[in-house]
Amino acid sequence: MSVVGLDFGSQTSFCAIARQGGIEVVANEYSKRATETVVSLGDSQRYMGTAGNEKRISKIKTTVLNFKRLIGLPFEHPEVQELVTEISDTNLGRSTEDCVITCPVFYGEEQRRALNDAAVIAGLRPLQIMSETTAAALAYGIYKQDLPEAADPSRNVVFVDFGFNSLQVTTAAMNKGKLTILGSAYDKTLGGSNFDKVIWKYMNDAFIEKYKVDTTKNIRALVKLVEACEKTKKTMSANGIDIPLNLECLMDDKDVSGKINREQFHELAAPLLARIKSTLERALAVSGLKKEDLYSIEIIGGASRMPCFKEAVKAVFGLEPSTTLNTDEAAARGAALKCAILSPTFRVREFNIVDSVINEITINWAADGTGANGGELKIFDAKNSFPYTKAMTIHRKTTENFEISARLSGAEGGNKDLAKYEVSGINDLNAEEEKGKKIKLYFRMDGSALFQLSAAEQLEKYEEWVEEPVEPVKGEEKPAEDKPTEEAPKEAGDDKMETDKNESQEGDKMETDTPKEEGDAKAPEMKKVKKLRQRKIALAISTPFQYGNLPTSVLNKYLEIECELRSKDKEEKDKSDARNALEELGYAIRDRLYAKYDGYVQEEEKSNLSKTCDELEDWLYGDGEDQAKGVYVERKSVLEALIQPIENRVMEFVKRPVALEKLTATLNKYQKICGEVEAQVPESKYLHLAPEDIKKMNDALGEGWGFFNRTQSALKGVEKYQDASVTAFDIESKSNYIENLCKPIANKKPPKVEPPKEDEKKDGPAAEEKKDEKMDADPAPANTNDDLD
Repeated sequence: MSVVGLDFGSQTSFCAIARQGGIEVVANEYSKRATETVVSLGDSQRYMGTAGNEKRISKIKTTVLNFKRLIGLPFEHPEVQELVTEISDTNLGRSTEDCVITCPVFYGEEQRRALNDAAVIAGLRPLQIMSETTAAALAYGIYKQDLPEAADPSRNVVFVDFGFNSLQVTTAAMNKGKLTILGSAYDKTLGGSNFDKVIWKYMNDAFIEKYKVDTTKNIRALVKLVEACEKTKKTMSANGIDIPLNLECLMDDKDVSGKINREQFHELAAPLLARIKSTLERALAVSGLKKEDLYSIEIIGGASRMPCFKEAVKAVFGLEPSTTLNTDEAAARGAALKCAILSPTFRVREFNIVDSVINEITINWAADGTGANGGELKIFDAKNSFPYTKAMTIHRKTTENFEISARLSGAEGGNKDLAKYEVSGINDLNAEEEKGKKIKLYFRMDGSALFQLSAAEQLEKYEEWVEEPVEPVKGEEKPAEDKPTEEAPKEAGDDKMETDKNESQEGDKMETDTPKEEGDAKAPEMKKVKKLRQRKIALAISTPFQYGNLPTSVLNKYLEIECELRSKDKEEKDKSDARNALEELGYAIRDRLYAKYDGYVQEEEKSNLSKTCDELEDWLYGDGEDQAKGVYVERKSVLEALIQPIENRVMEFVKRPVALEKLTATLNKYQKICGEVEAQVPESKYLHLAPEDIKKMNDALGEGWGFFNRTQSALKGVEKYQDASVTAFDIESKSNYIENLCKPIANKKPPKVEPPKEDEKKDGPAAEEKKDEKMDADPAPANTNDDLD
C-alpha cells in the first residue's frame, strides 16, 4: 500500500509519495513535477492537468482554472458573488490510495468536507485534510536534529506561504518530536495573481492609448496578455532593467509591445505590499510573540520569489527570509510525511502535531419543556488546539429525544450553521433526581479540523450489594467462623448477574493464584453492604444536518457519475490513441518507401502504397476524424497486412546471410571431428567414438551440405523485391537439426579405465620374486602391509 501527499494549489498541484526511505515528488505523464490545476471540458472527454492547460485558449469557455477558492462554498457566498460580478464586468464567462491532502489554513468546515468528498469520489482514501503551512512546518521540523528538548524553550519559526491566490502566515513552536501551531493569519484574496493584474492593467491601459485595443473586449486576447504579464513578472524578479513585453496579433491583427521596470512595478503594487505587511503583523500579534522571540522566517509559494515580497517580510519581522524549504514542493512533502506517519505500513520518526483552531464553535441545545432549560456553550475557542475531545454534562428530565446545534461564531461570511445532531435512547432511570438525568456529550475536533458529536452517554446511578470483610470492634476478638451472619435482602433484576460475574472473575483468580494449603488461616467473616454505583449507557446519535457534507445517497450518485465519466474518458483516450497510431503508421510507410523499403518494392507496388497513404490521410481529416476505436484498429490491421510482405523481405535479406554463415560453421565443425576419427589422428579427443556414431554424423553432414548447395542455387539471382523459396528460418532449422544430432555424439566421454585393486599393489624389491607365490598364498594380515610412501 502506497501513501500519497497531495498539495492542491490554485495554479499548480504536486504529488509526493513515501518511497525507499524518503519523500519523492513524482512527475506526471508529461514528465513534469508540477501539474496545472486546470480542467477543460471537451465535446466528449475531460482534459485535466497539463492536457487541460494546453486547451485553455482553444476551449476558453469550457476550461476551469483558479477554482480552489470556491471549493465547498454555496453560490450565495459573498466571495462567489464578488467573483461572479467581476466575471460579468469583464465578459469572462484526478487502486485506492491512502492520502493526506493539503488545503489553505482558512478553509472552513464546509470546504474541508467538500475536499474530502471530492477525494473519495476520485477514488482516493483521504486520511486527513491538512493545512498547507502546517504541512510545510512538518517538512521543516521532522528532519531537524538540533531542535531543543521538550523541556527547553521552543524554537519559534514563522512559515509564510505566498501562493497564486492567497497569503498564509503560521507561527510554529518547535521542539524535538513535537510541533505546536501558535496561530495563523491570512489574506484569502491576495496572491501572485494580484501582482499579475497590476502589470496587466498597466499594459492594457498603454495598449488602449497607443494601439486602440482593449483586451477586456476579447477573452482570448485577455488570457494571452495575462499570461505574458505573468512571464514578465517572473523575469523582473531576476532583473532590474526594463523588461519588454511583445505580442504578435494580440487583437484586431495588431502586434503590440510595451515595457516595465522593477521600480514602476513596486510603485504600482504599493497597496498590495501594504496588505502583505498588515497580514504579517497580524500573524505576529496572534502568535503572542515578539520579533526577538523568532528564530527564522521560512517562505514558500510561487509568488514568494518576488524581491518586493522578501523586502516586506524582512521589514516586518526584522529577519532575512529563509528558503530552506523547496518553494513549490514543501507542502506536498509534508503531506506525504503525515500520511506515512498515519499509515501502519511505514516506520517514521515520532513527531506530534498540535494544530490551532481558526474559528470559535458554539453549541446550543433545546429545552425539554419540563423545567430543564436549554442552553448555549462555546465549546471551542479560537486558538484551541486540535485534535482534541471535549466533554460536557447536561441534565434532561424527560426521555424525549433532543437536538443539539453547532455554529461557527467567528466565521467570515457564508452559512455559519455547522451541524444539527439528534440524541435518542434516553432511559427513564433516576427520575427522582432533582436536576434530571445526566447526559454526557463528547465533542471532537479531529486532525482534519472537522467538528462532530462523537459520542453521547447517559450516566445512571444504581445501588449494588457487595461483600466486605467484617471489621472487628476495637478491643474485641474477631468473631468465630461459625458465628451466623445476617443475610442482606436480595433484589431482583441484575443483582444476580453482577454476583455471577464477580464469582466468575474473582473465584477463579483466587483458585489459580493462591492455592490452598493445609494449615492456612480460615477465610474472614464477610458481610453484604449496599454501594452506590454509576454506569454509562450509550445513546444513539443521528445527524439530520451537516453543513458541507454530502449525504450518502448523493455521494453514491456522484461516484456513479464519476465512474461513467472516467469510463468515457478512457474510451475517448483509447479512440484517440488508435487514431494517432493509424495516422503515425501512414506517415511511417510513406517515409519507408524511400528509405527502409527502397529496393524491396517495385515501382508499381510503391505507387499503390503511396496512393493508399494519401487516401488514408484524406480520410483521417475528413470522414474518419471521429470514428469508433474499432474502425481505426481495423484500418491499421489492413495497412499492416499490406506492408508485412515487404517487412519480411527486409528481414530475410538481413537474416539469411547470418543463418547461412551459422550453418557453414556448424557443418565444418563436425566435419573436422569425423575426419580426425577416420584418420586416427593421435592428438584427437574423439578417437573413442564408435564407428556407428561417426556414420550417423556423416549422414547428417551429407544431408546438411546437400541442403546448403540447394539453398545457394535457389538464392542465386533473387532480387531484393522478390520472395525467396528458402527462408532464414529454414536455414536456421537445418543448422539446429545438425547441431542437436551431432553435439551429443561429440560430447560422449571416453570409457573410464579402472585403477588396479589394492591387493594387487606391490611392496619392496622382493615383490617380483614372490609374484607367483602370492597368487596362491593366503592373504596376509592387514597389519603386516607396509606403505610405499
